[in-house]
Parts: sequence; C-alpha cells; structure tokens
Amino acid sequence: ANLPALLAVRYGAGPAGEFIDGHVVRYEGVGDPKLLGVELNLKVPLSWKEIPGDRPHVVRKWVNEVGTGLNSIMLLVNDFGQPLGPQDLIDFASTDPAEIAPDGATFLDGGGFVLEGLSGLRSRFRVSMQRVDISVDQIVEQYMLPLPSGKIVFLSCYAGAEVGAADALQRRFQLIEPLCRQVVNSLVLTSIY
Repeated sequence: ANLPALLAVRYGAGPAGEFIDGHVVRYEGVGDPKLLGVELNLKVPLSWKEIPGDRPHVVRKWVNEVGTGLNSIMLLVNDFGQPLGPQDLIDFASTDPAEIAPDGATFLDGGGFVLEGLSGLRSRFRVSMQRVDISVDQIVEQYMLPLPSGKIVFLSCYAGAEVGAADALQRRFQLIEPLCRQVVNSLVLTSIY
C-alpha cells in the first residue's frame, strides 16, 4: 500500500495528528547550495510531498495530499549580505511584523518568537496569487529567523483556496496552523553549535 496516500486521507481533517503520531520524515539540509552554508534539519509529515525549490532562495517545498493539495510548507534561505551583531539582531526582533508582509498582502497578525536561542519574527498575511488560468487566495504564516552569520531562514506555511472562498480558506488555515508550529519547533540549526 502507498503509505503517504493513506496518511493523507487519514489525517486530512487533522494534519497535526500525523506529526504527533510520529509519521514524519526528517529533512537534512546537507550540502544543498541553496542553504548558503546554513546547516539545519527539520521534520515534516510523511504525506506532504517534498519538492525541490523552483525559485532562487527556495530550498524546499512540501505540499499536502502527496503533492496535489493547496497547502504547503516552504523553506527559504536568504543572505542579508553581512554578519549581524547582537544589536542588529535585537533591532530585527523589534521590527513591526506588519512591515515585512509583501506588497499587496493584507497583514493579519504577527509577533516575535524565540527558537534555538535566537529571536525571530512571525507574520501572518493574506495574499492573492494569479497564475495563467487560476486565482488562489492564500493565508501565509511566515517565520523569519536571522542568524549571526547574516543568513535569514524563512519557514512559511501556506493555506490556499479559490478566490472568494474566504470561509474555506480560514478553515484550511486553522487546520494547518498547529502543524506549522510543530514543523517550526522541529527546526534545528546545527550550524550555530
């Protein structure tokens, strides 16, 4: 039997359960040039298909329903261009999360978080995406974690629905929100030790 497909069905209404029950795969980011030298690992649900990043800075993407769903988790690494000192990191952590929502997005909420002893910013926003023949509304929960090296790790969770299906979009996001937190909490930055 195809285990990821069975898990996708079993945990479709509660994706966090798949993680809690231990049906996870560990992503070890060793030697991937898109990581820009950052060594990290994290865990994602087994039924979420791993897809190599198709854009600059996008390291990996995991898509629900074994790659066919409208929800995804994305790992990006960007380079600030210079090392960040303690004051830079403090300044970053005190940034208004509304300021980091992309152009055209509607800021929903956000705040600070701490992971691996580093201070990051979480922002949640709603954005519409147009692709040739499809329009999708998305709620994005984005976690930005700046490292002293000047690299910034982004872990983002996307819930999508057809434009106009606001209730469905909100429900989809509420389903994946606890899973998103679990994936973020599983992130280990081996390069800072």
